[in-house]
Order: sequence, then C-alpha cells, then structure tokens
Amino acid sequence: MNQMKKALASALAVLLLAGLLPAAAFAASSEHNIEDGDVSFGAGDCTGGCEGHIVTGTSNSGWNWERNKIDISGGTHTVLLRDCTIKTPVILGGAGSALDVHNGANVTLVLEGANELHGQGNKPAIWVEPGSTLTIEGTGSLSAYAGGGSSGTGAAAIGSAYGTNTSFGDIIIESGTVYAEGSGGGAGIGGQGGSRTQALSTGTIEIAGGVVEARGSSLGSAGGAGIGAGSNTTAGGADPFKDDTVSGGNIIISGGKVTASGGAGAAGIGGGSNGDGGSV
Repeated sequence: MNQMKKALASALAVLLLAGLLPAAAFAASSEHNIEDGDVSFGAGDCTGGCEGHIVTGTSNSGWNWERNKIDISGGTHTVLLRDCTIKTPVILGGAGSALDVHNGANVTLVLEGANELHGQGNKPAIWVEPGSTLTIEGTGSLSAYAGGGSSGTGAAAIGSAYGTNTSFGDIIIESGTVYAEGSGGGAGIGGQGGSRTQALSTGTIEIAGGVVEARGSSLGSAGGAGIGAGSNTTAGGADPFKDDTVSGGNIIISGGKVTASGGAGAAGIGGGSNGDGGSV
C-alpha cells in the first residue's frame, strides 16, 4: 500500500510538472496558508491516498512565537510550496527549522513560484532527519538558509543540524532551482558544523536534474563543503564523503547544473575542513 501511495503521488507530481494536470487539482487533499498556523502531517494522514498538500503564504514577521513552520512526521506525502516564505520560530532550545522531515517520512516537495525557507539558531532551513527521505522537484525555485548559530554550532541549509542528532537522511533533487547556504561551518547541502568529537553518519545526496547552487560556510579557519560534510564533524568516525567522486559513494550527481563552493579549506563537493590544514 505504501508503494502504491508513493507511486500515485509521484505520478500526479509528474503530470502537474508536465502541464497535463491543472494546479487546482492538487488542492483536492488540502491547502494551507502558513500565516494561519503550523502545518503538520503524520503517518496517519493520507492513508487512503491523496493528491497532495499545497502550502502558501508568508510567516516572517511579528514576534518569534507568532511564526509558523511545516512538520512532517512519518508517512508518504507530496507537498507543493507555492510562493511560500517561512522564517521559523524560536522553539524549545532556541532554534527551529522551517521544514522538519522526520520519523521515517518520505516527502516529495514540489516547487512552484519563488519559495524561501530559513532556519532559526543552529537549525537548517530543511532538517531531513536520519531514516527519512526528501525529494525536491518542480518548475519553481527554493532559497534555503541555515540559521546563524553561535560559534561551533552551525547547520546545513538542507540536511543536518548541530546537536545530539547530527546525521541526516536521503536528499534527492530532481528538478527546480535550488539555492542552499549553510551556517557556522555547515555544508550547503549535507552535514552540520560541529566539534571534532562528533562522528558523522549520513544518508545519500543525489542530484539528478535542476539548477543547484550550494554554499558551505566558514567557522574560523574551518569550513563545510558546498555539498557533503560540514566542518570538524567526522574526526573519530568513518568519513562517508572523503575521497568520494561526484559519481559514486554517498554523493551522486547524474544530471542538472550544479555549482558548489566550500567554506574555509573545504571542498566544493565532498569533505569539509578541520581548520588546521586537514580534511575531515
């Protein structure tokens, strides 16, 4: 049943992108304005199958506790972002993501129009937690910015956050225009920037199409990759990105136009740097 739901969602998304399915048909399941409150989906939603969810609007003004976010906890979902801007609220711990994909969720994010997502504090704009999958497609654009954490507590724009759980799940970009900028030594897409005592275990980053620009950030003399590992995060543990090529390993680039620049001493695609001339 899960495979059937996933196939249906993917087929509808393809028809929408090809112009064969009117955008209005996408609203058959639900439509949400982020200004009205948090948008949440779980494993129990869409159990009978649904065409997807549309999220529009802006949540970037007023007091922090008036701002809203998207939370997807489990299940298979197709979410269309249509000219949506989210600057996330301060939550417990002083940080949050505009979009949190977790608890084994399988999310297809369809881009329409211009969309902008921001992390708060030391969290990414889109946190893809271990065991979950995010697939980005569409004809629109997404600009994703990690929250500006304090020194040594950076985040990727799309991927993992600084903290007790520094790993991330699978990130796939099939189409659309995506700009991703990390913070505090975090990668643009991939790993967070942290201390050298934290090992990094990650999912796969795959780019099959679209236009992608990813910028890693600097943390003093250390930096995160544009696409790949953050700064200082793999010392003491297996490095899934070191010595990988763009055609294999945990980073797979098979199509699209990709521009990736690392922070201080870091690779554009691959490993971050540890600030003393070495590569993590």
